[in-house]
Order: sequence, then C-alpha cells, then structure tokens
Amino acid sequence: MKNVCAVLVTYNRLELLKESISAILNQSYKVHQLIIVDNQSTDGTSDYLKQTDDARIKVYTPSKNLGGAGGFQIGINQAMQDVENDFVWIMDDDTIPQKDCLDQLLKPIVSGLVESTGFMCSNVRWTDDSAAVMNIPYTTSYWNELAQQGLIQVRAASFVSLLVSTKIIREVGLPIKEFFVWGDDYEFTWRISKKYKSYCVSSSLVTHKMGANHGVDIVTDTIGRIPRYFYSFRNSLYTERHHDGVKGFTIQILREFYSVHKVLHHSKDHKWLRIRYIFKGMFAGLAFNPQIQFPKERL
Repeated sequence: MKNVCAVLVTYNRLELLKESISAILNQSYKVHQLIIVDNQSTDGTSDYLKQTDDARIKVYTPSKNLGGAGGFQIGINQAMQDVENDFVWIMDDDTIPQKDCLDQLLKPIVSGLVESTGFMCSNVRWTDDSAAVMNIPYTTSYWNELAQQGLIQVRAASFVSLLVSTKIIREVGLPIKEFFVWGDDYEFTWRISKKYKSYCVSSSLVTHKMGANHGVDIVTDTIGRIPRYFYSFRNSLYTERHHDGVKGFTIQILREFYSVHKVLHHSKDHKWLRIRYIFKGMFAGLAFNPQIQFPKERL
C-alpha cells in the first residue's frame, strides 16, 4: 500500500474548492493526507477550511499571496515532512478528479509496468469532455513506447493532477517559488523527465473547470492580464536556457521577438504596453537565476 498526500493550492474559488476537496477525499484509492495551501483568499475560504473535520486535511496559509508557484512549494515541502508519504499528488483548486483517477495513476507503478518513473500525469478534460487545451502535456520523441498500455511518454506537464514520488522530489528539489504564477510546473516536470521516464495515463481522468477552454496569448489578452506576461517571458527564458542550453535560449529569444511582431501586426489595442512587458520579461530572464530549494529533513 502506497501512501499518497494530495497537495492543493487555492485562491478565491471556494465553490470549486469544495467540489475538488470532495472528489479528492472520496477517491477509490484513499489519500493519506490532503494539504491545502490557501493563498490569502478573501471569499470565505479560510472560514470554510476552519470548519473541516476530516483528520486528513491540513491547511497552511502563508502571510501573503505567493502565487501558484510559492503555494505549491510550501504544500509539497509540507507533504515531504511526513515519513509515511510515498507520493505527492498535485493539483489546482478547480481540478475535479474522477473517482478512480488516483488509482489509475498508481496502477502502472504498483503493477511494475514502469520502473524508476519520474512522474505520472492525468488525462485532463474540460467541462464538455474535450481536451483541456492548457493542460496538454509535452510528449517525447518516443511518446508511443507504451501507448498500447495507455501510457504516453511525456517531457513536461501541468500541475493539474500530477503524481510524483517523495524519493524523486528529494532528489530533484521543489518547484521554484520565484516563478510566482507562470511555468513552475513546466520547469519542475522537465527537471524530472530529464532523469526519469514520465507518463500521461490516458485512463486517469480529471475535469479542469476553467472558465474557457483556450490558450492565452499576450497578443489578444485583456489589458488587466498583460502584466502577468512578465512572468511568462522571464520564466520561459530561464527554463529554456537551463534545460536546453544555447539551443533553447536562442529559440526562446526568437519566440519572444516573434511575439513582438505579432503584437505589432495583430493586437487591437495597447500595443506598446504589451511590447513593454515582453521586453521587461526578456531582459529580466537574462539575469534571473533562482536557487532550487530542497525539502527540509523529515520529522
């Protein structure tokens, strides 16, 4: 029997949080713990969590909103403190796993179908059961090696139902909290898959209840979201140069200049504001060098 600690980060989505908690605690394969990091929600989340009576739930509230990256680093680090936890199961507060989702993630490991696995991720669907566009994992060149067994080999995936062993986390470190809101999952999972084969499990299903099922782009996004793209361009440049060297760095620089081109030719408003954040993120990414932190010693 493998002990699994679910880690969930939440911010101002109380109704979805309730649904997610219920789905996690009622899995056919029972979770050992559920760690919830409340990123200073203001919608009554804190009061609701204080009323929970399931002994498996542990709540942590940082002194300020640390973004998804900081929240996941705290939650995963806390999960690592319990010597009984074998795996950490990571997700957002709008992730609703089907009842056998965790069981399906564990089956290839427990059965011995795969060995020395880096991470396992779920098949993420949107509310209409179409593929969730923002959660499609990046496949490897040999993606179909175990496709007949329902496993697709992947290089990187999102924090929407991701299973990682505590052993792997202790080896590769925690997500980088300085990423704040963008790309921490991509960098973390790529760090793992560089050492160990990792898979998307087609039979492990979750619903990601995003408001809309489409990607985001600085060219068309609303003005209020434009400053967030600073983190996208900065973090992507860090990730590519650290994991793919000169080649990755060069390709990412070209991508960012191409984004400037698209803004100039296709954005309908606030073109110079959009371009400003592209260059701001790009130049910050040249010097951005956060240190990977490792879990504290177990209690």
